[in-house]
Amino acid sequence: MADLPPYFESLMRFYTHQPRHHRHGRAFSPGAVVVYPNLEGRWHGSFSAYPGDERDPPMRPMTLERFKEAVDATPRRSLLQVSGGVPLSARWSRRALAYATKRRRVSLLTSGLGILPDDASLVAARAAEGIAHPGMFEVAPTFFGDELGHDEVTGVPGTYAALVEEVAEIRRQRQERGAAFPKVNLRYLLSPESASGLIPAWQVARDLRLDHFTVVLEDRGPWFEPSSERGLAVMEDKPAKFPRGFARSAASQVRAVMEDAKGHRSPRVRVTQGVDTPDEVQKYFANTRDASKYECPLPWFWMMVDPAGDAYLCPRYKLGNLASEGLEEVWNGGRARAFRRALAARGSFPACAGCPGLRLKRGKRGTQRAAARGATG
Repeated sequence: MADLPPYFESLMRFYTHQPRHHRHGRAFSPGAVVVYPNLEGRWHGSFSAYPGDERDPPMRPMTLERFKEAVDATPRRSLLQVSGGVPLSARWSRRALAYATKRRRVSLLTSGLGILPDDASLVAARAAEGIAHPGMFEVAPTFFGDELGHDEVTGVPGTYAALVEEVAEIRRQRQERGAAFPKVNLRYLLSPESASGLIPAWQVARDLRLDHFTVVLEDRGPWFEPSSERGLAVMEDKPAKFPRGFARSAASQVRAVMEDAKGHRSPRVRVTQGVDTPDEVQKYFANTRDASKYECPLPWFWMMVDPAGDAYLCPRYKLGNLASEGLEEVWNGGRARAFRRALAARGSFPACAGCPGLRLKRGKRGTQRAAARGATG
């Protein structure tokens, strides 16, 4: 997702500036690559309206060798995000994590399912030494609801509590060693089904003095669109709408979190989908945002790799396969260039409406932030 650590947000702006002013559709090598090992053999439901068990045929988990190939294909200066499935539950995951952190800066996203008692020590031991060094740069646990709801989604009672315990231990070990990394970013998927758990999750992040708290607004568009034969036509499909009345209550809860975050040493609060204010949260869930004010920088900076090695420039748009075509052919091939040219010309597609990758266009974000600060006194 576009949920990147602050340093990489600034790096993204640098990477995307010049290529977007050219109409040839080419881009620098990706600054961030998300690899989905999908270790359970099914898609996670964190950003998709489609449960994993509805996929036909079911996706096979990524092998250790395929994972190593994906890591090696990632440019050395880029951020490697490991997400999807349960990144710390497979037998080979410790070897995979060791392999990745020796070669790349790694951000680990996990639901906590399969967390082992000593995973905190493993993560802390693999910590990066600095922003530009290989190692575990960030750990980003994701809650899908309150304790009951999260455990229901993962299918294992006690997952929520275990994840809180492991995050607290990572934070303790980092503090004990006087280390700056890994940063801890607690993420919360905000949806009509999970709204009641947002404030308790924020309280966990605040009480543990974590680095960041990210509110991930649910994306109801299709992820990992299997029909690449449709080409750009897939980008004309609008995401499903949210229930009436949810937008106002969601905005109210996000406002409460942002207000409480003004306290001393509170985690930095971020919201996905290019959102900065509670009013924008309400517009997002009410489907009333002005699409002309937003843009997507991801195709010039970011790429996803699924368990089969298929690469996506956008969660809805498949490019090709890294194993059979290689990074450069996939990243700057004909499909990628056509997509970037069309996106640069249009600003966004109908399918972009719910994507976490959107952001306010340059020159408007600062103005909006200033107006928001003025409105809150």
